[in-house]
Amino acid sequence: MKVAYLIVNERPGSGLLNSQVVGLLKELSLLCELKITLIAIWQPWIYLKYKREVQDLKCELETFDIVLISIPFGLPSRYINTSSVLLSLSMKYSSALIGRYLKNFNVVHCRSYFASYIASLHKKSNAFKLIFDMRSLLPEESIVTGLWVKDSKIFNVWKKVEKDIVEQSDSIVVINKPMLEHIQKSYGSHNYECIPIGYSARTLKKDYLARNSIRSRLNINNKTVVLYSGSIAVNFWNDINVYAKYFKYLNSINKDLFFLILTRNPHEPLVRCLDSNGISNYMIKNIPSNEMSEWLSAGDLGIQVMDPMADGATRFGVKVVEYLAMGMPIITNSNVGGVADLVTDHDLGIVIDDFENDNDFGRLISNSDYYSSRCQRFSKKSFEFNNLARKYLDLYVDITNITLKLKKL
Repeated sequence: MKVAYLIVNERPGSGLLNSQVVGLLKELSLLCELKITLIAIWQPWIYLKYKREVQDLKCELETFDIVLISIPFGLPSRYINTSSVLLSLSMKYSSALIGRYLKNFNVVHCRSYFASYIASLHKKSNAFKLIFDMRSLLPEESIVTGLWVKDSKIFNVWKKVEKDIVEQSDSIVVINKPMLEHIQKSYGSHNYECIPIGYSARTLKKDYLARNSIRSRLNINNKTVVLYSGSIAVNFWNDINVYAKYFKYLNSINKDLFFLILTRNPHEPLVRCLDSNGISNYMIKNIPSNEMSEWLSAGDLGIQVMDPMADGATRFGVKVVEYLAMGMPIITNSNVGGVADLVTDHDLGIVIDDFENDNDFGRLISNSDYYSSRCQRFSKKSFEFNNLARKYLDLYVDITNITLKLKKL
């Protein structure tokens, strides 16, 4: 079976690309005799600036018999995507870019909306099966980021794009139950598959030596470390103002906490916010991706909390999967709907929507060994790419009727 995986305007070497795309493709290659091609449209300046990273990625994939095709002529998306005229032109242009590369594939597996739409324009002429891997609800998500408002012209354009992709796709992959319910309510019966965000145990594993070393260096051996990892800023969907409120509350009920924030975002605004809220027991670090496992290992609890937002019911961050893989139970609120459902359904942490009851937080700390083991077991079963890759293989077989032979590992 020949499978093309299409991505548009990702960044070479980014944590998201490595963890959510490359990690999955490697597992697929190891499991089965697939012929996999990763087709990547890069913006020219991105391609030139990160040419070495692109070459490194190409070499890395070749060791797994995965072909990388780079198309370094992509258009910027952020502002083009907010104009119906420019978006239409961009889609036609990008579709023309990939046309000759989509021939002779059995499956074209597309990450997110733009890639899925431009691939769908070639579906009839090339007779491949199309997988729309949604990852998020882009029209609603972009309300949150401030790109447009609900029921605006461009919002409705993207909802029409969403509808067209769903109708053209042979399978629509969603990441959690709330997203599945949302899309079913909107479009009725289709071939939906619920396959969550994942992680690779080959690259993400708890490092106890690093944990002890980092905690000793930071002089926090006797502290409960509440860890946040990922993008965070002022008035962003992961808003430091929201986290400051939670940090302040948690400090009020437990004096032995330390907040560790791992982010590449500018630190100065974060520091100002935390300091102005009287929070001093924290550290903010910019960690290279190859050290992330070590620093995640230093945490005891992982946190993701948000204000209400348009796509809140389906929200589920990659960070949560990483927390669980490291044995960290989750602190969240109901505005991160996908995470709150998971935590409640499987007893993997606590949902704090008000600051009146602190019994659950104490329970997490006093039963830390139990929750750590529980989270790691659940994570391996539910999110490890070795298991998720099998779900994708089953999906490929289901939509193509081509039998695949698993490799002997």
